[in-house]
Amino acid sequence: MGVYLNRKVNTRKRNRKCYKTYNGAGISSEKIGDKMNEEKIKEVLAKVKHPAIDCSLIDLGIVKDIKVEENKVSITVAFPSPNIPIGDQLVRSVQEPLEKFGLDVEVKTAVMNKEELQKFLKKEEENWRGM
Repeated sequence: MGVYLNRKVNTRKRNRKCYKTYNGAGISSEKIGDKMNEEKIKEVLAKVKHPAIDCSLIDLGIVKDIKVEENKVSITVAFPSPNIPIGDQLVRSVQEPLEKFGLDVEVKTAVMNKEELQKFLKKEEENWRGM
């Protein structure tokens, strides 16, 4: 079993086909397979965009260190600086799509190191869209 994205479904009432996405992340929890692994977690989180930068949190280097054991997921979220105003919003945006799969999600926060920060700032400059 694999992950199904934007699968077609028949609607019996209107007898026509339409597209559905699931869990706000475009992935169906019906057909996710036996267990979530790091690759499937990344696939879900690749759909989570930063609210002000047109990039996913993974592409920005904000989501790091994903560990999966059974139905428990531990993720480190690295911010460009301590106490950023949207920190809680970013943490929720990581937790919520995974919790919809019945996972117990623990999010730890950290601050980016200099190298990570430079990569983040470059992507931010290239993809800024504002809030």
